[in-house]
Amino acid sequence: MWSLFFSKPFPGTTHKKKLFTVKSRLFCSVHPPVDNLSGIFPVRKPRDYTSFDVVKKIRSIILQQWSTENYGKRPKWIKVGHGGTLDPFATGVLVIAIGSACSQLGSFLQCSKIYKATLKFGEETDTMDNTGKVVETKPVPNISMQEIQSILLSGYQGVVEQVPPAYSAIHVRGKRAYEWARKGVSVELPKRKVRIHHIECCSCCMPIAEFCIECSGGTYIRRLLSDIAKDCHTVGHLIALERIQQGPFHLQDAVSLDDLKQISQIQHTIERFAVQ
Repeated sequence: MWSLFFSKPFPGTTHKKKLFTVKSRLFCSVHPPVDNLSGIFPVRKPRDYTSFDVVKKIRSIILQQWSTENYGKRPKWIKVGHGGTLDPFATGVLVIAIGSACSQLGSFLQCSKIYKATLKFGEETDTMDNTGKVVETKPVPNISMQEIQSILLSGYQGVVEQVPPAYSAIHVRGKRAYEWARKGVSVELPKRKVRIHHIECCSCCMPIAEFCIECSGGTYIRRLLSDIAKDCHTVGHLIALERIQQGPFHLQDAVSLDDLKQISQIQHTIERFAVQ
């Protein structure tokens, strides 16, 4: 029986040649252009950048320099990803992974995060932040920081149920929720449970209040502040958001995009955070 399989073996040279051809086609264009360019580090996302804009910029820096140093040869792509979206108007820590380290990004999606968030009372927008249009206004109550803190302690500690905002990236009925919202179609979004590890009102000068929030992955800060405003017998929307920590990465340690203009700078950043 075994003779049927091995009666006509491939010649050794032909076999090796085929293997070499297959390997070069499969892997040369998808491996990072620098073999050891793989790791995770935090970037300080600037305002008005999407999270994917940051990814594209870092990838472009790597590909352009690699092409210049290798006589115009350009690999088709390199793996670069992020570990949790920040809205364009938001700033702060954005975890970036390059190369094989992209496989570790899943652990950052659910790890705890710390935010500094600013709420404006009295106006509600369709997006629940300062990028939308005002859809409702209510009088701003004369409420103290201590009274706000009492509301937070009574209903916003531990496991909290949230309805995602209409303008969110959740899939519903085959589309992203924000796609339905832009068409003016109202869809029911399922509640989800998130965990608020810590929340406090850090400052208050009506109609503006600032909050420090430590929460689990998947928490919508826009929805959280909108709900807080309603418990204060008014409405409100998010006007500023900064992520100051995600997992082990702190804002003060994050690098700016201006510090990542060359592959050598990216490599140095990867090495710096690899030893922490």
